[in-house]
Amino acid sequence: MATAADLTTIKSIVISLLQASRTAYASTVDQSNQQFASDTEIANAILYADLEISNLIANTSLHPYQSQFIASPTTVTGTQAASPVRNGAIVRVTGVMGSALTYTFTSSDISTTTDLVTKATHGLVTGQAVQVSAGTTLPTGLVAATTYYIYAPTTSTYGFCTTVYNAKQGTLIDITNVGAGTNTVTSQYVDILQADRATVVEATNSPYLFAAQQGNVAGFWAEEGTGFFTTCPSSKIYFTDVTLTSACQAPQPYTYGIASGAMAKLLKDGGAADEIGFYAQQYQGYLQQIASGAMAVPTIQSYTGGINVT
Repeated sequence: MATAADLTTIKSIVISLLQASRTAYASTVDQSNQQFASDTEIANAILYADLEISNLIANTSLHPYQSQFIASPTTVTGTQAASPVRNGAIVRVTGVMGSALTYTFTSSDISTTTDLVTKATHGLVTGQAVQVSAGTTLPTGLVAATTYYIYAPTTSTYGFCTTVYNAKQGTLIDITNVGAGTNTVTSQYVDILQADRATVVEATNSPYLFAAQQGNVAGFWAEEGTGFFTTCPSSKIYFTDVTLTSACQAPQPYTYGIASGAMAKLLKDGGAADEIGFYAQQYQGYLQQIASGAMAVPTIQSYTGGINVT
């Protein structure tokens, strides 16, 4: 995790720029103009700019600092649950198809003739991504810690395929020996797609829906108000965790970007129009560089308009 920008350092930069500007400052706590901003106002302006930059980083795909704003995945179950997202935004959702996370079968359940496992109401669905682990010995043809895709022609039979395409076609792995003991089939989390709530509700009743995303079978998810909806029985939600705090969260290379944003906010009332425009334009330029994934922004350029307060 990158070192966060320092609030004290940014405050000293902002105060220096305000003092050197020779113009009216921000509106104060009592809303009077042409007076120097209070310490609270300066800190708040900095933290709001920091919040904007942190949110921008979090929502910029593949940004080098994005990961520090991604919270650990929250697991939700069922077709509707309370959304864990209260700050920031969802950046990725993974889910599992089928009705459970783990399943078992014994050597006596599998046939070398049909290559199918017979298990009443097994709950697996065609295209479901799984891995297998051995109780004693895996059937020949299956390897532990390898992702396979389920072909389930009936609710009581299923087999293993090497690709999701093969699963759709029913092209099974050839099982030449049934192995020994009780084996575990563990469903794998795969990326699922965002949709509207109506699509999710409709798709919930169709477990054979496929989506061409990285070759995996995909489900769908939607967020409406404080509710989270998904076609998958179990999903993991990766979301941004960016809040307005008493300390800066954005990385240190964006110190001057935060400072320019704070200046634009502080000069909103008392500052000269061209000075406000200068810092606002510079701040927007920094935001564009951050959105492009740039690691750092240039040093802030002090306004030199030399406008006197009369």
